[in-house]
Amino acid sequence: MRNFLLIWSIESKEMKRVSHNLGLFLCCTFFGIAPSLKAQDYDIFLSRNYDYKFQSHLNKQDVSFHTSIKPLNINDIKKGTVDYEYGTPFKRFNKKAEQKPKIQLGIYPLIEISGTAVADIVDTCAYNFGIGAAGMLRVGEQLNGRIEFTGSRFQYPEYLKNEVERTLVGTDGQLWHQENTGYHSTNLNGFLDYKPGQVFNFRVGHGRNFIGEGYRSMMLSDNAGNYSYGRITADIWRFKYMVLYAHLKDVGASRSRNFQDFDNKFATVHYLSWNITKWFNLGFFESVVWPGRDTLLDRGYDPNYLNPIIFMRPVEYSTGSSDNSLLGVALNFKPKNGWTIYSQLVLDEFLLSELQADAKDFVRPDPARRSGWWANKYAIQLGVKAHNIFGVTGLGVQLEFNIARPFTYSHGNSVQNYGHLNRALAHPLGSNFYESVSFMSYQRGNSLIEGKMQFFQQGQSTDSTNFGEDVFQPYRSRNSEYGHYTGQGVSRTIAAAGVSYNYIIVPGSNLRLFADFTIRNQKWVTNRTDIFLSIGIRSSITNRYSDI
Repeated sequence: MRNFLLIWSIESKEMKRVSHNLGLFLCCTFFGIAPSLKAQDYDIFLSRNYDYKFQSHLNKQDVSFHTSIKPLNINDIKKGTVDYEYGTPFKRFNKKAEQKPKIQLGIYPLIEISGTAVADIVDTCAYNFGIGAAGMLRVGEQLNGRIEFTGSRFQYPEYLKNEVERTLVGTDGQLWHQENTGYHSTNLNGFLDYKPGQVFNFRVGHGRNFIGEGYRSMMLSDNAGNYSYGRITADIWRFKYMVLYAHLKDVGASRSRNFQDFDNKFATVHYLSWNITKWFNLGFFESVVWPGRDTLLDRGYDPNYLNPIIFMRPVEYSTGSSDNSLLGVALNFKPKNGWTIYSQLVLDEFLLSELQADAKDFVRPDPARRSGWWANKYAIQLGVKAHNIFGVTGLGVQLEFNIARPFTYSHGNSVQNYGHLNRALAHPLGSNFYESVSFMSYQRGNSLIEGKMQFFQQGQSTDSTNFGEDVFQPYRSRNSEYGHYTGQGVSRTIAAAGVSYNYIIVPGSNLRLFADFTIRNQKWVTNRTDIFLSIGIRSSITNRYSDI
């Protein structure tokens, strides 16, 4: 396939050729004349429609794969019993095949031109226009990096417009600035990797991470905007371990668009993936969030949470801290090749006796029993995905169910919630909801067609009562200690169904032509049905969650 990418390889004895290659690069980058070859080390985009082609391979029964820690690297995909054909954004210019370039550089454009026609109570339209570029670097076998920058101008349908104006961020998680009737934003992200051997990988970056096997994650998702982080991963035998140190921001009551005006907050996340057998994976998750400044001092990054191997709860207790901690476990099964049954359980706070009271009340309701304690805060995910079903290569299905109790991920101090830049770090809906989402996908060659169905019910707060759906509201504003249940408050119910078609033009930058048709019904205060038709071209390197 042809690519919008040109790479030149530089060795010390060939530095005099750089100026010539630079001129050739500027002429060719935007016209796509460089064919792609295989590279040894690069990241897979955090984009659902990009990694779908790898899923049938990754869902085989094999102890080599650890697919819960994302973004995946191409080396993660190359493991296992099957050699998968994959594209790369690197091109080598060495004439001799046996020569390995010491330095490789690359650049490719990022573009988006799309429009959406909306049939609702008032016929409207929306659009997105974005342009940017991405650069890549590899030095030998140990150093690997990427940087991406885009600028976008956009307008949203009404239901999304209300949300982005409330939160000050767009569906890409970035802060927006208003211009006339539309908005504009910029997006800068990237990373630099150092891999000294086969076990450890060290990364510093500004971007997003994801933990889990599902479309959503109840542990850590790519829903929130970019944040600065350091990450260490270790891949030993059947274990893969990750520690993530993140610098987050809390917008709070500020209506500013300046990062310096927001409160600093920090997080440390641990995740251990253990392939007990080739069909059974067990994962352990924990995180802690704390404010950059409390009433006594400017804490900054608390050194107590720099230790990459100890559990957070003992550290939190030893420091006498009330920092916001989460614990979780993931159980993933592969009953046969191509099939994965996945699950997550996240515990924020709970008491076993209070959980028992809730269980008894569910089986046999009793008005005299105290149940529904507010601090029984947890989130659950159950899902199944299958690929190459019915013997049809490229045909797959995915069914997923998510639930989060009221006040989960929130905290008494709003700066310590599990969020960043007014977006939840886990599920886009925050908490106090039930959700089911299903996909049927078929990929053949460069074409991907996908059907999607979604249903969720969420309880909304009123002006006087916090019912626990907004993780940025302190849980101290609740109105009672007991009687809390999932979906409480003003009911908001969404049912949506749609179909999309994607055609890959440039695999290296995931440049796609797309068309999407969606019908969305909302019952909240009033009952309304909207119909959306979107068409365009986009470098799809990130997920955008507009299904809220």
